[in-house]
Amino acid sequence: MLIPAARRCLRHALDVLVPMHAERRFLMERRDAKGRAEPVFTLFDHALLSVRLTELSGSPRFVNSVLGLADASAIATSRGLRWRFSPAVDDVPPDADTTGLVLLAADLASGYGDPSGAALRAATPIAGFAEGRSGGAVDTWFGRRVEPEIDPVVNLHVAELLLRVAPGSRLLVGVLEYLGAFLRHHDFASAPSAFYLDSSLLIEQVARLECRGPGRFDPAALRRVDEFVDGCEPTCPLQSARLALAAGLRGRVHAARRLRERVLEFRQPDGLWPFARFYVQRTPHYAYGSRLCTTLAAVLALRDDARVAP
Repeated sequence: MLIPAARRCLRHALDVLVPMHAERRFLMERRDAKGRAEPVFTLFDHALLSVRLTELSGSPRFVNSVLGLADASAIATSRGLRWRFSPAVDDVPPDADTTGLVLLAADLASGYGDPSGAALRAATPIAGFAEGRSGGAVDTWFGRRVEPEIDPVVNLHVAELLLRVAPGSRLLVGVLEYLGAFLRHHDFASAPSAFYLDSSLLIEQVARLECRGPGRFDPAALRRVDEFVDGCEPTCPLQSARLALAAGLRGRVHAARRLRERVLEFRQPDGLWPFARFYVQRTPHYAYGSRLCTTLAAVLALRDDARVAP
């Protein structure tokens, strides 16, 4: 059951989130090492937030907004279309994370009957993700090598796409094998990669994928995830929200309630949640996040029904 106090804030938060999307671009904040902030647009964040809002609301309006932006910024290659983290950044190659999320948005839009979503998916064969595979994992970057080459969170986003569009593929099997090995040995109290400095998004994605199809990960790895969620004491609102959602998806009732109460403690007087670091850029150093991103994570954690879209 939802904490009673959560009911009072969910509607308000959604009333804010939906108009923010009406401008067709979710903006993130980029903060430098001195805390100076500027608004930026990234296709990666817009696609991810749009997919989650579509799952939450059941409305295709959010993923539909991704399609026009993606069509205008697509990079044509011999293996299909590719996308960069941000259309305004041309000094890095396209990446599997952004490309996978754009294709996930396109597939969701196609499911709601949007022909442009189906066309976008058809222009990007899933086999193209096999490019540069290392030990079963999908490399982060297409084309030239940029460190880090392999990221578990990127592979979890790619796995989410593959579970929808290619559930029996050898590519998915290889990605899940890599992720299973990573989960058996990863210290969840530490950073899973150079981009994501805590394991909360990793844990949320594992719970999300396992909810969509039990048996994706071996029981030993999932026990380690559950033990961490049961005992964790998150110190920031975004981390708290992700772990609360994971606890709900994993059926960890007491942990879910405790973590939801922690999420509510971070709610601000205007009914939203504060900026929290989502991921980082190393050189030069920037932290990316937004109140929108944190608030959406909180809404997902506090809603009555923790199931995810099939």
